[in-house]
Amino acid sequence: MPSFPLRRMLTGLKARYHLWSGRRAYRMGAFSDAGAHFHKAIEDGLQSFEAHLSLGKIYLRKQDLRRAAMFFHRARGIDPGRFLLEGFPDDFIESLQSEVPPTRRHEYRIVISSAGENPPRPARTLQPLGDFRNRDELLEHRDRPALRPGEWEDVDWDAEARRLFGGDA
Repeated sequence: MPSFPLRRMLTGLKARYHLWSGRRAYRMGAFSDAGAHFHKAIEDGLQSFEAHLSLGKIYLRKQDLRRAAMFFHRARGIDPGRFLLEGFPDDFIESLQSEVPPTRRHEYRIVISSAGENPPRPARTLQPLGDFRNRDELLEHRDRPALRPGEWEDVDWDAEARRLFGGDA
């Protein structure tokens, strides 16, 4: 049965190769190549603090905060002492998880019609939201007329702020 220890040794060497290649690519600034090597090292069974930490930094650069938090959490689990020495604040991972932007839901309209029936209606185009946060706010205020140039000049903004927020604003 010498094949199992030999296979495990070869897999370990392959993982270390990917870790070293990832280090080199990371130092050269080729972050996508470095990420691929670090992922391969982890897939080959290497539980490396450095691979997880570097992947966290790479995903943080790409603004993928969910994945960055996941890899930072794994790095902290592998070696909490080294993670503290990196200088991250105590609540760093939790702050990344709380800043995860909500995923935007795309809406599509699919029209299926057979030939010879009513001609297909043109697809409705999405209107930009303008100054509104979301579609609900737009629908809530759609009956109000748009401001025209010069209309806002006669508004006492301090009085409006006091009315909205109360007290001295």
